[in-house]
Amino acid sequence: MERIVFILAFVLSAYAQGQGFNLPTDYIRNSAQGNNIKWEKVEGSPYQYETFKPGKLQINDSTYTTQLRYNIYADEIEIQEGSQNIFTVLKRAYIKVFIGKEKLGIHEYVSGDSVKQAYFLDLMDGANEDDILLLKQLERTLVEAAKATSSYKKGSPPRIIKEQTYYLKIPGKPAELIKLNKRSILSVLGTKESKESSY
Repeated sequence: MERIVFILAFVLSAYAQGQGFNLPTDYIRNSAQGNNIKWEKVEGSPYQYETFKPGKLQINDSTYTTQLRYNIYADEIEIQEGSQNIFTVLKRAYIKVFIGKEKLGIHEYVSGDSVKQAYFLDLMDGANEDDILLLKQLERTLVEAAKATSSYKKGSPPRIIKEQTYYLKIPGKPAELIKLNKRSILSVLGTKESKESSY
């Protein structure tokens, strides 16, 4: 049985390489979420950019060049290899994504009373682990179609609502939601300063 699994893994790896795919298969899966939604009937797009763009994946000390796009609705990075093959990158904090001049990464953030993980655009290039980061989160919300309630009030098709929010990431802490004003930013930074002064 182990021999069969090994042979199958080898064949799949060889096939992927034959298609020009140079990213290790440990970091991808071959299906994307939300494929059951008929996006052609939805007003708006779930993507940051509709078409794939040249990009890079940085995994630890290795860099892989490929065609990428960000599915904001599913919060997934998609890879296109060939004209039909679309894969998604596993969500790992150590995988950095570069699409054009934009950098995306997985970060923890405060959401209500819990801590979640998601992709963020890194607006500041933090060269060191102790750098404070300014992050932007893109969101796409799917609003269901509305039926016509009368001959005077028409229905509406399903549509995508675009939103974006900003977060401040202090080293060792989940990112916190901020408004782009001095008071909001200092409020988050003040939390850090008060904790440091208590030691």
